[in-house]
Amino acid sequence: MGRRWTWTAGQDDHYTVELLDDGIRWECDTYDERAGAPSSRSVVQPCDDFRGYGPVEPAPENIARELAAALGLADPRWLKPLDPRIEAFLKAASVGNVDTLRASLTSGIDVDACDQRGFTALWNAIVRGRTAAALLLLDAGADVSRHYRYDATALSLATKYGNEALIKRLLAANSP
Repeated sequence: MGRRWTWTAGQDDHYTVELLDDGIRWECDTYDERAGAPSSRSVVQPCDDFRGYGPVEPAPENIARELAAALGLADPRWLKPLDPRIEAFLKAASVGNVDTLRASLTSGIDVDACDQRGFTALWNAIVRGRTAAALLLLDAGADVSRHYRYDATALSLATKYGNEALIKRLLAANSP
């Protein structure tokens, strides 16, 4: 394959993405203000992960589209605009705004509505530590068996982030 794209974002941030036979290499050279020194990182993303979820690193839309086209994706779902009502619902979960979540659910938003990459309000609430929001979503019937990127589930996420209340609730939901 061997295609390569480069771009600069700001004075000190330089990015390269390269399409390999077995994946996509993302490289970033930046200046880390906190450390006061240059910083570099490199990650290889499997092509199937890119096809399903999009770039693992920030990339300009035109480059993401070219890379998608090189992998045979004409119009990836993760580049399509999100319905503003769903976007507001997901954001409410991210910030823990239970009033907005309730209002959205009352207005007919599906509790399992997701963004372009398949992440739901429950996922947003759990990874951002919004326990009250996550519990509300569970009460509303959020799918506890859904699998996210890297085969994560609500239970594995709650465990990863050490949320005891959610772990107990999810274990109870998963028991026969």
